[in-house]
Amino acid sequence: KAKYAEGNAIKFRLSSSSGLTELQQEVAQRLSLEAGTYCVKYEDEDGVLILIACDGDLRDYMCDSRLEGKTCIVVLLEPKVPITDHL
Repeated sequence: KAKYAEGNAIKFRLSSSSGLTELQQEVAQRLSLEAGTYCVKYEDEDGVLILIACDGDLRDYMCDSRLEGKTCIVVLLEPKVPITDHL
């Protein structure tokens, strides 16, 4: 499942061998977003939003979810904020 903005959620199958690129492509296609314009995060057991920055982060999250008996993962999408130069 992927949640974007208020009230927008999608659900789709993702292979356990998929990486971050595949996840981003699926989300971008379904929500008509441009890949790379948003960050993918998940909420951990303490309620902290954790950035999924690479394939390893996604695999760790998927593995941890399986160990907890979950059959799906939920990711949150946030628009990327451009980094500005404060010189």
